[in-house]
Amino acid sequence: MTDCVVEYIGEMENSYPYIITINGYIVPHITGAKLSGKRWSLKIKSHAIDTTEEEIQRWIPFLADAMAFCAGYTFGENSHPINIFSHRAYGITINDVKLATDEDNMSKV
Repeated sequence: MTDCVVEYIGEMENSYPYIITINGYIVPHITGAKLSGKRWSLKIKSHAIDTTEEEIQRWIPFLADAMAFCAGYTFGENSHPINIFSHRAYGITINDVKLATDEDNMSKV
């Protein structure tokens, strides 16, 4: 994701009273609790981690994309289901692999 703005919306009435958003889109399953200064505790189900606002800005977009991808979606404004049956394969051939592993050709690769 580019130009991501992670924000904290709350306070709700529970032990982790903030929801986390990216560019206004809620990151599901993650809630936050403000500790002191710029420190936060984030929780997913029964797992929590204490971190800083700077670190949250760095890795929450990555985590939100990973969560969406694992659920079969993309994240954010242009979110859509991923069709794993429409991906094309590009790559090397078995002959390229044989050439690269053949000791006689190692100096050529």
